[in-house]
Amino acid sequence: MNVDVGRIDKAYDLYARELLSFATSLVGPTNAQDVVSNALLRLLTNPVWAEAKNQRAVLHRAVYYEGLTWLRSDQRRLTRETRWSLLQGPTESEIGAFADSALTDALEVLSVQQRAVIYLTYWRDQSIAEVSETLEISDGATRKQLARARAKLRKVMTK
Repeated sequence: MNVDVGRIDKAYDLYARELLSFATSLVGPTNAQDVVSNALLRLLTNPVWAEAKNQRAVLHRAVYYEGLTWLRSDQRRLTRETRWSLLQGPTESEIGAFADSALTDALEVLSVQQRAVIYLTYWRDQSIAEVSETLEISDGATRKQLARARAKLRKVMTK
């Protein structure tokens, strides 16, 4: 496969901050750079990149899917660690960490897709059509996810 590395390099130069910000909204600041890097590496070997007419949307979509993969992996790791700690019994620090988890950020109640829709709508000021194109979902699905996200956030913030 003949990959135009220069093309992805130029696109990254244009959208690096935006992609990093998007990844941060999905997986948090600690893992955002890794998610962006992994997404770009996957694009280098993907024929989608060679055929991309809207590079910005393809880059965002790659970061979105890499973020999903990252979160699933993180969730599996957390499940394994939780099972292990339950077998060992909780320590004082684990009890304290669990109590603090009740104070997590309101955005954590949202699914990854809802976070992506909220981020692109409010932080990137994209229209429904632009968000739909970026995430490759229908306008109706975008509206539905946005409405659900708003309802969840309203519920959490009014407690």
